[in-house]
Amino acid sequence: MSTQPAAWNHARVRVTGIATYRFEHFTLSEPACGEKELSTRMWLTFGGRTASGAVYCCPGEGEPRRSKPLVIDGKELPLIEDETFRRFTEQLRKGETTLRVTVVGTFFSGEKDQTDGTWRAFGHMGCCSLLVIEQVERFESAKTAPRGR
Repeated sequence: MSTQPAAWNHARVRVTGIATYRFEHFTLSEPACGEKELSTRMWLTFGGRTASGAVYCCPGEGEPRRSKPLVIDGKELPLIEDETFRRFTEQLRKGETTLRVTVVGTFFSGEKDQTDGTWRAFGHMGCCSLLVIEQVERFESAKTAPRGR
């Protein structure tokens, strides 16, 4: 996805990677991809009415619940709030955390920055492309997770 983000714009995807949650940061990465793959950083948020609670600039998530389901580019994005999702968000609420996660969601590429070649429009200061999580399939501590899963 990261070598041609525009080709994946609005695509529903299933991905596994490292979710990092802390102040001004709720992103998905995969260290095994290497440095050259960093042209696409993925900001994370949840579909439906549940906000991630990530604190960041411009505009930030704010309240834990949205008044309406999330809509981006005219597309309403759902969220399955099952037991796995509840356990995942409990881990996030504990504060700074890093988890290996497999999620299903919709990808939004944003626009390519002509000065540095990165894709941006979403997240802290418009840093990133966006992955709207619609379902958390599984997660575990990134410190103990085996690679390649």
